[in-house]
Amino acid sequence: MWSYDGWNQLNYVIEEIQEPDKNLLKAIVIGLSLITILYILINFFYISILGTEVILQSNAVATNFAEAIAPSISFVVPIMVACSCLGAALVQVIFRHFKKFHKKLEKGVRKKKVRKKVRQKVRKKVRKKVRRKVRKKVRKKSLKKSLKKSLQKS
Repeated sequence: MWSYDGWNQLNYVIEEIQEPDKNLLKAIVIGLSLITILYILINFFYISILGTEVILQSNAVATNFAEAIAPSISFVVPIMVACSCLGAALVQVIFRHFKKFHKKLEKGVRKKKVRKKVRQKVRKKVRKKVRRKVRKKVRKKSLKKSLKKSLQKS
């Protein structure tokens, strides 16, 4: 089940691919080719070293294969299988929840940008109003002074 789980993450990763028209086709062809070659080679080694009878009777073929090749480190195979399953599960969880978090974060950033723009516009409007009021007051004062001067002269 876990070895074929990559198709599920494609929906989450497809948005991040640059130039998907070219790169998606390359990724599919190269990925499928490499995985097919890898599976064929592994099965060839299993059959050539263990034989079909041992494979049919075995509960864990990879462990039996490791015991046949290097018995001292055969305990590593179950650990690697567990890590692989855990890694696949974590990737699935990370992709799903990261996308949700990323969308919420984008919405929040957009809201912040909008809020910032609104604040800037409001500040500009307030500044303009304040400047207008100050100019009006200055004009009134200057008019009053000029009127006083003209009245004093006459």
